[in-house]
Amino acid sequence: MPKRCRAGERYLLAPGEWLPGKERYKIEHFVGQGAFGAAYKATTERGEVCFVKEWLPPTRPSEAAELARVYGTERDIVRRIGNYELAPRFWDAFEHEGYFYLITDFIPGPDVETILKNGQKPDEETLTRWCVCLCQELSFIHSRSVVHHDLKPANIRLNADGDPVIVDFGAAHWYRVVGETTDQLYGSDSYLAPEYAERSVEDADSGKRMDVFAMGRILVELMVGERLTQEEIDKRHSQIYGSILHSGKLDISFVRAVFKSVAYDPQQRYASGIELAEDITPAAPPVGRVRPSALDFGLVEDAAPKELNIQCYNVGGGTLHAEVAVEGDWLEVGTTGAVTGKHEVFDRNRQAIRVIAYPERVQPGAQAAGRLVLTFQNGTLQIPVHLRRAAQVAEVHVQPTALRLNTPPGGAGSARLTFANRGSAPTTIRVLRPVDWLMRVEPEEFVLAPGGKQEVMVTMEASTLGDREAVTELRWTVEGNERPNIPLTAAIRRGSGLLNALSDRFRKKA
Repeated sequence: MPKRCRAGERYLLAPGEWLPGKERYKIEHFVGQGAFGAAYKATTERGEVCFVKEWLPPTRPSEAAELARVYGTERDIVRRIGNYELAPRFWDAFEHEGYFYLITDFIPGPDVETILKNGQKPDEETLTRWCVCLCQELSFIHSRSVVHHDLKPANIRLNADGDPVIVDFGAAHWYRVVGETTDQLYGSDSYLAPEYAERSVEDADSGKRMDVFAMGRILVELMVGERLTQEEIDKRHSQIYGSILHSGKLDISFVRAVFKSVAYDPQQRYASGIELAEDITPAAPPVGRVRPSALDFGLVEDAAPKELNIQCYNVGGGTLHAEVAVEGDWLEVGTTGAVTGKHEVFDRNRQAIRVIAYPERVQPGAQAAGRLVLTFQNGTLQIPVHLRRAAQVAEVHVQPTALRLNTPPGGAGSARLTFANRGSAPTTIRVLRPVDWLMRVEPEEFVLAPGGKQEVMVTMEASTLGDREAVTELRWTVEGNERPNIPLTAAIRRGSGLLNALSDRFRKKA
């Protein structure tokens, strides 16, 4: 059981303690606490930084079901939205020693609440980007049928790029079916929609409108540069709107969109973050971002090409234009299809970029360093890329590169593949048959010595084919790395000559 130290009425995880999940997480220090538990900064054994949220065991047996519901809801929601760049990514979730744990990205920057209280009003460019980011995030959350329920400056933190990220989905609700309602309503003073007090239940539509109101309040405070109570905003609404609108520093349509989001009448408000983002984003220029910020192919023990992906995305408005280039003769990039090269161009707000390394172009035993250079409208980003090639490496070839398997009626047909290692190190090869085909591959896994060869027999029964020719692919890996698939065509072997012609004529007449 992990050691704990007392903090007030609670016992918190002690720094240096380890938690066992899909991997081990070392507690670095306590971050904060809420109604149900505590939060910590932690690291993995590989040195990656993460965020640990811990739910304390219930004090009474009657509370167990509610605690499990709250934990399960947040876990499922973070899984659902965690593929978005400006949302905390899901890492792990588990129970240990009576405590529930959720592991996500650690967002390192300060929260917006702290920024506003310290009077750190952002400049117009930063303000516009933050507002656009927040509206895009809310748009994505709502597009996934999730309502946050507790949007406020304290639940918005800045990531390593200085972009705002919405956090803490402990009060959120995921509407899984049309017409679903919930009586679990939450919110914080100054960010509650006017209709909140009159409601006992909520559906997805009303929940999204209340999220829009809370987001509008946050955006107004960002434009003013200070925390405001709901009473202050109500009293100074016209004055604030007029001063911002006539300052000439922000786009008029942008300001109007913000104040439409805080309309008292829900029907005059945006129906969701999706509509709000549509009006907000045109006011801002594109801003390119990339995740992750570095690529490392690690130690490579064979000469086969290796591939890693990065995600390029836009945190601004408009459409992102990007030019992608690689520095290093052992690197190539690609964005669509199988085509790769030294240079790519795209015009999209979200684009996966394939980075391909060719170890055969690196001397055995050497370390290679290259760069991926992305040029956007707002500037340039450089992503370092590294690879270490083992001193002894395998070089595997297969013949034939495409396979045809002819099966006699009522029998079984076989074809042979030959694998050869022309490198200087042994390697493990696996041949993976299609999961939906009744086929034997013998052997499926083997170790190939330097200079060695191995024959692999592929066998199929005629009963699995029917009357038509079938086409599939055999996958194979070297040390777990995918190699180009081997096309496989299988067919029933018919008779020849006159008998074959008569059979074809009979089938056509039929």
